[in-house]
Amino acid sequence: MAFDWALFLNDEFHQTFQKELSKQLFEKGSIGTGFKNFEELDFQIIIGMQDSEIKQVDNKMFAKIDFITPGSFSIPVEIYWTTEECSNLSEIHKNDISKMNIEINWGENFPCDEILPWMMVDPE
Repeated sequence: MAFDWALFLNDEFHQTFQKELSKQLFEKGSIGTGFKNFEELDFQIIIGMQDSEIKQVDNKMFAKIDFITPGSFSIPVEIYWTTEECSNLSEIHKNDISKMNIEINWGENFPCDEILPWMMVDPE
């Protein structure tokens, strides 16, 4: 499985965090976005093209990323990460997480309706 679908323009994200973010969001693509066969579509994500607006809400860190459709349209979406293994959640994306159990996922309100006009597929 290739994880080259993610481009990081913000060097604040540690290399291990980048790899895990790319992996988990790709694996959770169909469920998190609502697009059937997500892994077969030519989506990309770009982190840092615009301000990521990273913020902590309770035990989760939220960030804005750009979701790129197969037709190269960019739509901002929200993602989050959380872990119980670190007391300083606001800095975790800057550190080596290779030995940590971390959850990275799509935000709850994925804008499928905004993306759909730029797609040639139907959501689930």
